[in-house]
Amino acid sequence: MKWKATIRTSLVLALIASLVPGTSAQKRIERVVAELNDGDLYVATTPVSLPLPMGMEGGFHQHRAVYPPIVHVELPISGYMYGVEYELVDSSGQEVPRDVLHHFNLIDPQHREMFLPIARRVFAAGQETGSYKMPKTLMGIPFEAGDLLVVSVMLHNPTDRAYHGVSLRLRIKFVKTGLPWPLVDVIPFQMDTLFPTGDKSFDLPPGKSSWSWEGKPVTKGRIVAVGAHLHPFSVSIYMEDLTTAEIVWTGRPEYDEDGSLLNITRGEFYGTFGILIDPQHTYRVTAEYNNTSGRPISAGGMGVIAGIIIPSDPEFGFSANTSDSLYAVDYAHFMRESITME
Repeated sequence: MKWKATIRTSLVLALIASLVPGTSAQKRIERVVAELNDGDLYVATTPVSLPLPMGMEGGFHQHRAVYPPIVHVELPISGYMYGVEYELVDSSGQEVPRDVLHHFNLIDPQHREMFLPIARRVFAAGQETGSYKMPKTLMGIPFEAGDLLVVSVMLHNPTDRAYHGVSLRLRIKFVKTGLPWPLVDVIPFQMDTLFPTGDKSFDLPPGKSSWSWEGKPVTKGRIVAVGAHLHPFSVSIYMEDLTTAEIVWTGRPEYDEDGSLLNITRGEFYGTFGILIDPQHTYRVTAEYNNTSGRPISAGGMGVIAGIIIPSDPEFGFSANTSDSLYAVDYAHFMRESITME
């Protein structure tokens, strides 16, 4: 029933807030129920303005980050998520170039990540990522009516014009419960070169550089799909098993003739048993860059991989421990407790 779902969401918010020390809820938070339409779930962020870039330095736009208010989304129905699509529109409903999207995160604060005890990232994308869908008859990420998700978005404006009333519209693809599919429950996972917490952007020095993080999964599972997010001047990103000295997966950026980043290659292993990961092994993610601009680029780099895992133990719950210190720091970060909002 609707009122039960609302109470459940309120209790989750209150519990998280009470267990995260030294933080207070961000004032600009939108609380909505996802709209159910044509078999999909829809969420939109509050419209914001994107001013003209602040100028040029060495051929590069000097533009600032713009953060729409965080959205707390209540899911009105139970089911299995199998993909996400998105678009950016202005106040007149016209589509805005995807260049203005730095990234968005769809976060589940009630469950933990595979490699860290921080809140689970369900879906994430940058301008080069595009939409993503799993085979809906094969696998899906389970959720219950009343579950809470957090939408966090960063925009910027590297173009040559201003935009007004820009909103990110998310379309979550799902299959409702009660059908004979999907056949397998899966969970999302993420590894970032600047894990465990905090800002994930790093400064790019001129020339070649690499950035890495390593850790162990909390349980066994099989990776069935993986992708990545990188910035311009990236060369590759890869995940390796340090215990066996094997490369698990490599993603490579694809550029157009002007040098603009178009997309990152993906790995999909739906037709196989996937790639086994083991909690007794240590895994490393590494992003490689070659900054040919001739100058340092502030916050010019990022390296993150994200994918889908079939847990070997279907009963492993992945419930978040909200009193964990890493969880608390990460929560404060994605809730922007340390960011001065304008």
